[in-house]
Amino acid sequence: MNQLQTAEDSMLRCVSSAFTKQFIPISSGNLLWTLTFCSEGVKSKTPMVLLHGFGGGVGLWAQNLDALSQRRPVFALDLLGFGQSTRPLFYTEAQGAEDQFVESIEQWRTKMGLESMILLGHNLGGYLAVAYSIRYPGRWVQLMGFLLSFCSNLKGISHS
Repeated sequence: MNQLQTAEDSMLRCVSSAFTKQFIPISSGNLLWTLTFCSEGVKSKTPMVLLHGFGGGVGLWAQNLDALSQRRPVFALDLLGFGQSTRPLFYTEAQGAEDQFVESIEQWRTKMGLESMILLGHNLGGYLAVAYSIRYPGRWVQLMGFLLSFCSNLKGISHS
């Protein structure tokens, strides 16, 4: 865990915007590692929630966080089982595992007190953003998914 935290801190050195880091408790003793970007001028805007791809973590978004957080609150979280988040036992069948991911996002949203959100997902995060939006159609405002597994460098993504 120390090496993981050191690597993440190194990736986030390029971020100049102020942000907080915290573990958000969800069910079964699980914790989702979350970065929060919310300056005074954007607090009233619909927040954007960033969901990383398979094998990734919040550091994936490092080169995009400053630009994205200029216009709205931004939350980047390590999905269940990735990054600094808890590593629970997952169901071995696909639907059960998908349900675990989707429910962890919904529990996180509830704990964060978000009524609605813009979901931006890369790779697995894009898939989970779609799965979440199907299960909870009233909770998201916009859905942006990047399902391209070969797209590992997201520098240049900005919010318009």
